[in-house]
Amino acid sequence: MTKHEGERFLSELERVAENVVISTPSYWYPNIVSENPFQWHRSLWNVEDFRKRGYKVCGAGNFKMINLPIPLRALTSKIPNLFEYLIAEK
Repeated sequence: MTKHEGERFLSELERVAENVVISTPSYWYPNIVSENPFQWHRSLWNVEDFRKRGYKVCGAGNFKMINLPIPLRALTSKIPNLFEYLIAEK
């Protein structure tokens, strides 16, 4: 979905749900040819997009700078942009 559609969707989730947890890539993934348009990436979300909405954000997955599965738990909440995915919770 586009960023605008995503913001509207998040607003509705926040209205009806007690907790909201989002997982999204932290960098732009190229769209792989797919018959399913719901799998296409149409927007990129960053840490600040979620924090300004009141979410706690941490990183998950591999350390994207070197693409190795290094356990860097202390950095997941301090520098989430270094990881492949963002996990946002409200």
